Amino acid sequence: MPYYFRAVDGGPLALAGLWSLRLLADGSVSRTLALVTVAPNREAGAIHSRMPVVLEGTKRAAWLSERAFSPEDFAQLAVSAPDRTLSLYRVSPEVNRVAQDQPSLVEPLVGATDQPDFFGDLLG
Repeated sequence: MPYYFRAVDGGPLALAGLWSLRLLADGSVSRTLALVTVAPNREAGAIHSRMPVVLEGTKRAAWLSERAFSPEDFAQLAVSAPDRTLSLYRVSPEVNRVAQDQPSLVEPLVGATDQPDFFGDLLG
């Protein structure tokens, strides 16, 4: 069951990721991407056992800098988002179909009986 995550303030979410390009023997390029994940915060933990690292404020600029990170620097960046910074709700399974591309895919799924009230039940 898919969920839509967004920042509570409505702003964009920047997620920590690593990417690479590799030239293959046949001349084509292999592109890879991996999101850096950590233990979930309260909202994400209701859905999954991990979550992507959300880069807020100065963490975003630090992640995008070209300098190498020490293990200590990385540990300061790779942390769970604070509780109550994410909003989430169930969306239609159609969002997982590549052929579908429309704004309605991220609208809340109406009438979902198994959808918890995250702001009421879980956050008290």
